[in-house]
Order: sequence, then structure tokens, then C-alpha cells
Amino acid sequence: EWLAKQRGAVGALWHIWRAEDAPKLRSFLTRIWNEMSAPDDNCSVSADTDDGGSQHVVGAHNGGEHTNPSGCPPLNYQPAVRVPLHDAIHDQTFYVNRRLRHRLRDEEGIAPWTFVQRQGEAVFIPAGCPHQVLNLRSCIKVAQDFVSPESIPRVLALTEEYRALPSTHSRSEDKLGAKAILAHAASHALSELGVVLV
Repeated sequence: EWLAKQRGAVGALWHIWRAEDAPKLRSFLTRIWNEMSAPDDNCSVSADTDDGGSQHVVGAHNGGEHTNPSGCPPLNYQPAVRVPLHDAIHDQTFYVNRRLRHRLRDEEGIAPWTFVQRQGEAVFIPAGCPHQVLNLRSCIKVAQDFVSPESIPRVLALTEEYRALPSTHSRSEDKLGAKAILAHAASHALSELGVVLV
């Protein structure tokens, strides 16, 4: 109902979870993955989205990016060869639809911040916050990663999570170079202090 009232120039629907809730989200998604892979799976996980938009999912079966016209990955689909789940968040296999968000709230006590993005608006995602976006119209995404001084502890924690992934995983590489950023910032700070102290 809420989303229907938001139509018009709305381009995307966002869900962002607090960084502190990532372990609970990861645990929940792992349980969903296990439910989906159970023999004689009569899983009640629905493939509905919130609005019939289209969303991009990194497919678990071959690592390629796919657009599912229904707006949700086929959660009840069982591939002939089951690819292991390395990390329920970093694998980007799930779209947490309305039914799953309700389950997540009921079972884990967490809920995302939910908002719409309109043409010309920017979205800043705090470091370490799991997020998903559902395109409601044809969209072009422009992303720029950055590291703020306040986010260094979370960025370093994410770097360690990425290191734990298999080397073939698309997220295993530290693309931000957080440790190098920190080293350069410390070097610059010490240099400035040296000038002041002399």
C-alpha cells in the first residue's frame, strides 16, 4: 500500500539493514538457503517482490548477473548442481522480499530502513550495512565507494570478511584498499605533527 502511494517519479526501492544487524541477517539467510536445499522441499518461501519491479541478482549457479522479470530470484528453483553458499550476504544470492522481511522481523527482531529513490537523488550507504535495491523503472546505477574516517573500523572488518571468502569469489579482493588508506592517512598525520612539533 505504502509503495503504491509512492509511484510517479520513483525509480528504485531500497532496503538497508544496520551494520550491527548483519550477523542476524546472515544467519537468517543461511537458514533460508538450507530450507531451500532440503529434500522434498515444500518451502513456503515466496518469490513475490513488493511491486513487480525488476531487480538484479548475482546468480548462485554460475556467478553471472541476471535480471528476473518477476523481480525476484526463483527461490524454489533447485539447480542440478548445487553451488555452495560461501556467505549469505556477500554472495548476493538473495532478494529479501516482503514475506522474508516479515519472517526476518518475527524471527530475528530486525527490519531494514525502507525508502524510495527518485530521479536525481543519491543514496549514501553507511559502511558495513547490508542493502538491496529493487529497480521500479529502467535505471542506470552509478556507484562510488568511499571511506570516511568514522567508518574505518567497519571497513577493516569488511576487509577481513572478504579475505575469508574463496579466492575465486568476486568479493575476495579488497577493492577499497582500506589498509593502504589507513597507512597513508597515518603517515600524513605523523608528517603534519612532525611539522608542528619542530
